[in-house]
Amino acid sequence: MDQKLPNQQMESKLKVDNCKNDFEIQVDSYLFFKSFNQNDINSLQKFRNPLSHLSLTIDLEIPYQKGFKQDLNFEVQTQNVESIKVQKTEQKDFDNEQKEETQVITGWLWDSVECRFIPSIYQIKLTLDNKIVYTKDGETLRIDEIKDASVKPEVLANLEQICHLKWYGKYSQKGQKIGRWSIKWKGEDLKEVNGYYTENGKKQGKWKDLINNFWTQAEAYEIGEYVNGKRKGYWKEIYNDKEIGGGVYDEQGEKNGKWIELSEDFWDQSQVTFQGEFKNGKKVGRWQIWYENIDIWGNKNENIVIGGGSYDNKCEGLKIGLWIDLAKRFYFHKQVTYKGQYKNGKNVGRWDIWFRLYDEKEFKQIGGGQYDDNGDGIKIGKWVELDDEFFSLKQVTYNGVYDNGNKVGRWNVEYRQCGSELFSQIGGGQYNSQGYGIKTGEWIELDKEFYEQKQIIYIGKYKNGKKVGRWDVEYRQCGSDLFSQIGGGQYDEDGDGIKIGKWIELDNGFYYNKQVTYNGVYNNGKKVGRWDIEYRQCGSDLFSQIGGGQYDDQGNIMKTGKWIELDKEFYEQKQIIYIGEYKNSKKVGRWDIQFRQFCSDQFSIMYNYLKIVLNYFFVQMYQWRWII
Repeated sequence: MDQKLPNQQMESKLKVDNCKNDFEIQVDSYLFFKSFNQNDINSLQKFRNPLSHLSLTIDLEIPYQKGFKQDLNFEVQTQNVESIKVQKTEQKDFDNEQKEETQVITGWLWDSVECRFIPSIYQIKLTLDNKIVYTKDGETLRIDEIKDASVKPEVLANLEQICHLKWYGKYSQKGQKIGRWSIKWKGEDLKEVNGYYTENGKKQGKWKDLINNFWTQAEAYEIGEYVNGKRKGYWKEIYNDKEIGGGVYDEQGEKNGKWIELSEDFWDQSQVTFQGEFKNGKKVGRWQIWYENIDIWGNKNENIVIGGGSYDNKCEGLKIGLWIDLAKRFYFHKQVTYKGQYKNGKNVGRWDIWFRLYDEKEFKQIGGGQYDDNGDGIKIGKWVELDDEFFSLKQVTYNGVYDNGNKVGRWNVEYRQCGSELFSQIGGGQYNSQGYGIKTGEWIELDKEFYEQKQIIYIGKYKNGKKVGRWDVEYRQCGSDLFSQIGGGQYDEDGDGIKIGKWIELDNGFYYNKQVTYNGVYNNGKKVGRWDIEYRQCGSDLFSQIGGGQYDDQGNIMKTGKWIELDKEFYEQKQIIYIGEYKNSKKVGRWDIQFRQFCSDQFSIMYNYLKIVLNYFFVQMYQWRWII
């Protein structure tokens, strides 16, 4: 049956996002989203005057509904959260229509060789036929079927879980989990990690759960009891076969009393816990942040209180007063803290940023700036900010001015090598002066994974916050002062930030021992046709083709036909490739693994290489026995 919006005036709210050139309109239970152009921006400037009015004709898109056109008259009554009257003057009927949802996720892979995290982008799609599809670089990693549509789908938390984690057990006829469920990790059963579901699909009795961000270097568990799907009583948190945290859940399944919690980013080199009190599921009073400093060799250096502060006593879970917070993904090589005041859960006044190297006892101030005193958590004035992935080998800062929470004017990017005291400018550019935080004109940007062994910059032009025209990719080796061009390509001139034409891109894990590029064509921002993979050894100037294959020509970024791919951990000392065929982005048929030694030109089947290794091993063993 066709549906219509009620033919009446409706109270609503308008939210303007200057950074993204878009705004949201909340009408009753519907949330509309609209991008606007420069003329609309000029009109929206009137919102600075609380008595201004604005009329626009907008194509509104309702989730799962067909769109309709409607003339909207906005009467702005407040400056921050605008309450508006919406008079509907024209309306078209619309039908129910489901849509697939795709979410782009930035995951993090630990590089044990370089002792750093590498960002890795993948996609999660919720399909119309009730499946969760995980894809990365055009390859389908995993497909999970949603058996019970009445409960929220369980989405895996990281790439290791996507590739290696599997729960198994029985389903009822209604698709609900029942009976005992256990887990496989990397193909093997995890000891005692299991529990029972009732006939109604509720967890019941004693369970041993994984922590949410479980992975190879974060093998921690939560053990306790479920009653009708809710946690109850004492739960303990286990790591390395030792109880390191825990607390009590009340009858409603809420945390209460004294607790020791593991941080969301807890792992071997970030053994951070939070210690304090819960009341009705909310943190209250004083909380301490403890850090057990374990180096990359597993040596325990210290176990100290490294931060903390107070929560309000009204059970709202709001931070108040002086706090020392830890940076996201705080770990052995990224010991960064933030010190300042909270007011009703918002940053206020001066906040300083502190850092210490892994072998230092004392923290040193390295940045900071001012928040407004109204409690809105808005940055103002001059700031020195750290890169989100700042660590000992990536000491990068951004220096410039905020106006009402938006970057304006010139911002410089500075960098210093580990062990140095002085920063030097390495990049930067201009933000527009209107206070929208939009990049404009010529820019020199650092690669998101820039660090000592991967010093890559991008040089090009912005227009209204979007890359346009030619962008070059340049690289320099650690210790060198000069950059040289190594790649690049073209963005469309319409200001949509879409890659077009021929491109030479660098591998996400590119560094001095893994100088790998991908060469091919973009059509409207999508990889199409033939893409070649090229590689050069450290110290060489020339690249040579080492792999590649075909993407479909429809712009679906689906691999098809024969491909030669590099091992995910490919580098000079591990030159392994995989040869086989794709069909609709899935590997099919026979795949061969080939290897070549450092400085060799020829790859050979891995079987032959294994024979060489085994022969060498037996020769060495014979010689060892003979010496004895």
